[in-house]
Amino acid sequence: MLKVSDMADFIAFQLPEDGALAEQALLDIVANPDKTYIDAFDFSLSSLFTEIEKADANGVSGEILIDRRESGKPAQKARISVLSRTLKNWRITIGSAAYGKTPSQINHSKTVVTESSTGLPWCWTGSTNITDVAFNEENSVYVFRSKQFSDMFIAHLMDHIEWNRKNHPTWQIQ
Repeated sequence: MLKVSDMADFIAFQLPEDGALAEQALLDIVANPDKTYIDAFDFSLSSLFTEIEKADANGVSGEILIDRRESGKPAQKARISVLSRTLKNWRITIGSAAYGKTPSQINHSKTVVTESSTGLPWCWTGSTNITDVAFNEENSVYVFRSKQFSDMFIAHLMDHIEWNRKNHPTWQIQ
């Protein structure tokens, strides 16, 4: 648990009405020149793939954790595989729930955080899957700035990534 006391610039989006705004907020966060961390249950948003490719070309690094069941769908698997092979500064990890006792446990998070060299890090989270259709469905997204949340999220995500890489090496894209 974390009581966040340094939150700033809080914005709440209610989808589908605010879908385009919530998606643009996500893309703006990933366009940040500092390292980005993505934890995604479902990961197939075309505009985000494009933004990640641009960030990578500009030398920005990142970490992405994607749920195993969702990443195995044929269309997503092909796209994630291409992205994984072409990115130079990003690492994609396929996983299940952190420290999961069984492979069937899902990683259901939908959170994006960037480090920040100029102020509080940006955070994007909510119920919205990171897909082309999710921004047109009934969902919510919250965008805010918080070093406390960012630090907690990054530490947890990196533990989760390393655990999945160690315990599920055959799931990883080669």
